[in-house]
Amino acid sequence: MFNVKSAKKFAQNKEDNMREYLLIPGPTPLPKRVIQAMAKDMISHRGEEYGKIFGSILSRMKKVLGTTSKILLFPSSGTGGLEASLVNLFSPQEKLLSLSCGHFGDRFIEIAKRYSLLIDRLDTPWGRAPDPDMLYDKLKKDRDIKAILVTHNETSTGVMADLEKIGEVMKDFPDVLFIVDGVSSVGAIPVRQDKNGIDVVVTASQKALMTPPGLSLVSVSDRALDRTKSSTLPGYYFDFNLALSYQEKDIPQNPYTPPVSLVYGLAEALKMIEEEGLENRFKRHEIMRDMVREGLKEIGLELVAEDDDASCTVTAAFVPEGEDKKILSLLKERYGIIISKGQGRFSGKVIRVGHMGETTYSDLFWFISSMERIIGVKPGIGVVRAQEVLFEEDENV
Repeated sequence: MFNVKSAKKFAQNKEDNMREYLLIPGPTPLPKRVIQAMAKDMISHRGEEYGKIFGSILSRMKKVLGTTSKILLFPSSGTGGLEASLVNLFSPQEKLLSLSCGHFGDRFIEIAKRYSLLIDRLDTPWGRAPDPDMLYDKLKKDRDIKAILVTHNETSTGVMADLEKIGEVMKDFPDVLFIVDGVSSVGAIPVRQDKNGIDVVVTASQKALMTPPGLSLVSVSDRALDRTKSSTLPGYYFDFNLALSYQEKDIPQNPYTPPVSLVYGLAEALKMIEEEGLENRFKRHEIMRDMVREGLKEIGLELVAEDDDASCTVTAAFVPEGEDKKILSLLKERYGIIISKGQGRFSGKVIRVGHMGETTYSDLFWFISSMERIIGVKPGIGVVRAQEVLFEEDENV
């Protein structure tokens, strides 16, 4: 039997003996190219060289999002981008509708409440995606709703909303803004902003965009920008129009000093995404999702999300209550794998594994193999099932 004490001693020297596998829902592992790009010396954030790099980011992000909308970059986490999407477009006491299906959908609500916005909720049971039919009925009955808030990829449950179906509903309500939290989806899952009629998409650097935390990006349609003219909520740091006035100079720049090293890194990451090809990248994330889900099912774990609603970047699985800490500890100490515990009402009941960005198929085989040993099932059964998923996809190419 494996000796836990010896495992801990081994882990103490993991820099020499054990690779660390960061499989959390973000931040995600960094490609070497991104790390090397960030090691470059500082340049003037008002100069031509920076403007060229910054301009390339704005251009490439439009392709990633499938949009002709304005792309804004703010030095913040994704939460800052979500706050920006509210303070620029609304006034106190205006009503918004939240399609929350997890912890981060609820966080979006909390941000809105801080600005005295009225929030109506269309809650979905944790583990299921928002229902477009329920959304249609709600908007039909309540004409005071100014916007809907949708979390595209809910990392607390591993659930993915269907933006295409929601977009079809929104065509019948042209005066209602469609705002999407795409923090954990953009760069791994299709958003297709223009095709789906989305007004605002918020994302961040540290997840599928493979860059350290610290940059939020907000894509804003012309229709949404028109709302800034009537918004009375206060703001400076996250002011859309201020940011645009600087980005649209002859030399694109930010209103205030940006984290230049992160901008270097994001520019390189977007080059890598372009080289891989968006559709290839989207398919790779689908495969990683299916490998993890089928592997965990095979070793006996119940998954939070139904197959039809499952995220391509994060999988959540139920574990016996209170066993999550033990599983996380064993994964880290014995196998060098770091995953996440549950959040909110799933705290203590769920484990969450991220599979996005730079994560590889080999990383996931190692994770599933390690889970087999911890759960105590026949060695290889989960890995073989994951291999079957991968081989099936290879045969279909």
